[in-house]
Amino acid sequence: MKARGQVQQKKWRETQKIIDSDPFFKKCAFFDCECTEIEIDHVWTGIGQKQKQDWWAVIPYCYPHHRGKLRTKEVQEYGQWLSLMRGLKLAEQEYPKEVPAWHITKARLDAKFVGKEPENMTIIL
Repeated sequence: MKARGQVQQKKWRETQKIIDSDPFFKKCAFFDCECTEIEIDHVWTGIGQKQKQDWWAVIPYCYPHHRGKLRTKEVQEYGQWLSLMRGLKLAEQEYPKEVPAWHITKARLDAKFVGKEPENMTIIL
């Protein structure tokens, strides 16, 4: 049996391949920001949680939106909403214990952000 760290490293290598090939990761995902110097934000991290390494759980943001002066609760929530839009079905399979919380979060964020999806966003239904 592989150690959890080995599994996470393998998952991150797979995610990096997707990041390199998916047009979604070529510019900042926050609304109309056109910045192409991006950083990867692991949107599902919190106190006592490890970063989720899955491709759907990372969002491309420019430095100001990722960790600079423009980082706000709205930016954080938008990233979480995009990640759920992109991969909720995969998340349900990978993390079944978190499904109820994700559905509650998605419903709340849908009310705030529906219609504001980036044009080049990959969605897995």
